Amino acid sequence: MKLKLVTILFTALALMFSAIAPAQATGSEPVLRVIALNNVQCQFRVIGSFPSSPKSATAKLQLSFRHINDINEIDLTLSDEAATNGFDLTFSPDMHEANSLSEVASYDLSRWAPGFQGRCGTPLDESIVSGNLSYFDLADNYWESYVGSIPLTSPPTKIVSAWQNTPGSCLVNVVALIPDDVRPVAIQLVNSEEDIVSQIAFDRGVTDYGLIYATLSLANEADIDASIPSAGKNIYVTGQPCDGTYSLELQGIGGIIGAAIPISLSPAVCNAGSILDAIHSSCIDVPVGFYTRNLSSTSSIACPAGMTTAAAASKSINDCYTPIIQSIAGFKAPKAMKFGATATLAMKTNVGALASFSVSGGCMAKMADVVSKVKGKKVTTKLLKVTAGKKASSCSLTLTSPAIDKYLALSKTLTIKVSKTGK
Repeated sequence: MKLKLVTILFTALALMFSAIAPAQATGSEPVLRVIALNNVQCQFRVIGSFPSSPKSATAKLQLSFRHINDINEIDLTLSDEAATNGFDLTFSPDMHEANSLSEVASYDLSRWAPGFQGRCGTPLDESIVSGNLSYFDLADNYWESYVGSIPLTSPPTKIVSAWQNTPGSCLVNVVALIPDDVRPVAIQLVNSEEDIVSQIAFDRGVTDYGLIYATLSLANEADIDASIPSAGKNIYVTGQPCDGTYSLELQGIGGIIGAAIPISLSPAVCNAGSILDAIHSSCIDVPVGFYTRNLSSTSSIACPAGMTTAAAASKSINDCYTPIIQSIAGFKAPKAMKFGATATLAMKTNVGALASFSVSGGCMAKMADVVSKVKGKKVTTKLLKVTAGKKASSCSLTLTSPAIDKYLALSKTLTIKVSKTGK
């Protein structure tokens, strides 16, 4: 059944949440958002993330601040960690240095002057900030995103940014501007049929200057969360793929607040040795006895008959092998023993390890050092010494050795009859 936007919003207000940091984005250009916080420090916030992995030291952020005739500019080189995970910087327009920002590897302040100093507390409607984010990815493709003419005044209510947590993930990270007086309101993920798939709603909660960080999930309600307490969270359509096209919307009493943001979710890329779970877009190791050799396989390949692999997640038919039977060279046990007789049995297997043993019934057994001559030299060998009891009975002897490398596990049980005649 289709669940339309307005009807769902106020039927499921009952839930909770915690802050999200920007992660790697998907899309055709880097995510760049510049947000005026409109606080007494005249601060603003810059949020960015990347659709592909930048080369080291190539992620550049250039910001320009204008107020009447004053122009200040700053060039920042982001740290490699920030360029991988996404960044979230907060500036004050009267700053003179950037070395307190952990996301910044280096900066150029040659075009920076204290032109904004003292502007806090004065009208800022003529002040704007613009930004440019650029980088080269690992394939030498050049990426660039520009944001301009952002007034340092009260921002409208809107979704600032949304991106898939990681390729193949069922999580969508959201940054939204929702002033505290705009309640009730909901952030919702909508599929191509206009069904609400995932939603989190708010009827109260103090924000960070209007900013709310949230995570929506297509698969698990426990993963839905936000930086302020929620009034309700829900997944309305289950089994949705964690790739494809969705839209992100803000729902208020009067309907949709601002334009919907399209979200393009990328599928997971599974390496050889794993298969893609199409429903949850996750990678699962192939089991022992199977392999995959291609990226994002949807099924595994069985080893040829009689063959197996040493471990899960095998990547080639070359990982398949025919198991070797583990045995004890020279092992020969009597079927019957006289009262009080002894027999010594070899215990070293063809993997070079001594088998373990257990005995029950009318015999006793223990490991013993047996000295013999080999080519005129004394050689000490560990053998199992079995001693028969003095009553008619039978005893059970079990030998075991674990699987090692390509050798199968050894498990052998034999019965010895104990009698006066040894027959």
